[in-house]
Amino acid sequence: MKQFYLLTAFLLLAAAAFSQQNPELGFVIKAGTFTLPDNKKYGNSGIGKSIQPGASFSFGVFAMKQWGKHFGASAEMLYNFSAYKMRHQYDYRGADGYQFNSNTGKYFDVQSFMFPLKMHFRFKKDGKFSLYTGATPIFLVGSNVQTYYGDNSGYTYAMREKDSVVRKDGSEGIQLFFTAGGQYRIHPNTSIGLEFTGGLKSNNIEQNSFYLDYGGCLVGVEPMYTYWIKSFAISLRHNILR
Repeated sequence: MKQFYLLTAFLLLAAAAFSQQNPELGFVIKAGTFTLPDNKKYGNSGIGKSIQPGASFSFGVFAMKQWGKHFGASAEMLYNFSAYKMRHQYDYRGADGYQFNSNTGKYFDVQSFMFPLKMHFRFKKDGKFSLYTGATPIFLVGSNVQTYYGDNSGYTYAMREKDSVVRKDGSEGIQLFFTAGGQYRIHPNTSIGLEFTGGLKSNNIEQNSFYLDYGGCLVGVEPMYTYWIKSFAISLRHNILR
């Protein structure tokens, strides 16, 4: 039902833009990072985690309307594909001096629909540069997680999971993120921009993904991976009404 409400809001905004003079309607393409690099060591446990910056690509349509000299509003409907990698390392030295090492790598790809809703500010009327901020609801529609494990005993395994990326609270569906950035008009109907999309507080990308078995191996148990995007992206917008 929330998906229906948000889609309706987008269509109403687009219709409002058409009902006014000089609306903008066109396509938008974005490409950038997914997540920020992160390395963590859990005390003296010998367990470490690293997250590598991934890639994010979006494309879709937008509608925009300028109100007055300085302010405007826009809505976008985008399809997004994101991919990123996570690595866990475990080092353990037994009482007999034996050194055990294991590495677990997880490769994620996630597909979603994004509906950025933004308020724009221009410093002067018909200025080429503008700043904007807003909210971005995201609907997860599919995911794949590939796991690769190996240790210094020679044991290895690989597995693949579908649709295992879920929300922080364990439910599937919608998430809401913060968006801010700026754009510069390089042509009467074309703009380029730089924007950030992410959460307002830090959060682990995963929860309950691993535990240590009696052999010291990092093993998955009912994994729940949180889709927590922190993306810096370059955008290209083209208005087809001019």
